[in-house]
Amino acid sequence: MNSTSSGLTYRYEVLPKPGYTFMSPEVEQVLGYSPEEFYEDPDFDLRIVHPADREKVANMDEHPVQNITLRWIARDGSVVTLDIEQVTFVDEAKDLVVIQGVARVVDGRRRELSVAELSPRELDVLRLAAGDRTHEQIAETLCISRRTVEHHLAHIRAKMGTSSTKAAVVVAIQDGLRVTKADGAST
Repeated sequence: MNSTSSGLTYRYEVLPKPGYTFMSPEVEQVLGYSPEEFYEDPDFDLRIVHPADREKVANMDEHPVQNITLRWIARDGSVVTLDIEQVTFVDEAKDLVVIQGVARVVDGRRRELSVAELSPRELDVLRLAAGDRTHEQIAETLCISRRTVEHHLAHIRAKMGTSSTKAAVVVAIQDGLRVTKADGAST
C-alpha cells in the first residue's frame, strides 16, 4: 500500500443519525479499508484506532477538537499515524451536527511500535509464541497460568498495534526480536 497520499478527507454526521457520509477513496491506500466499511458501521473508527488512542476518538462526538494526532491499525496490522484537522458544524440549538476533516500520514510513512515498548515478561511470552509454542506450553515454561499468557498476548497486540499475535511476531522479528524455537534453539 502506498501511504504517500496527500491525505484523506471525511464527513461524519452526528445528527440526526451518527455515521460517515463521506470517506475519500484514499483511505484504502492509507489504511487498507474501503470507504464502504466506514459507511456500514458508524463506530468503525473505534474498531481500528490504536487502543491507546481509543478514548480520544470515543469522546470526539461530545468534545471535538480541531487538530489531533491519532494512531490507526491498518488492515495489514501496521500502525499508521495521522495528523487530523477538523471543522465542526452546529445547529441553531448549538448541538454538534457534522465533523469534517482531513487526515495526513505523519512523516509520509507507517510506524510500527518497537519491541522496546514491551515489558520483560511480555518479551518472554512473545519469544515463546514466536517459537510456535502453544499457550499451554508458554504457561508451563514460564510457570504462569494459561489465562495470564492470554492476558500478556492481548497487551502485546495492543501495544504493538496488531490484530493478531502472528502479526506482532512478524513486527517484533523485523525489529530484532530473537526467537526461541519449541526445541530450545535460538534464531
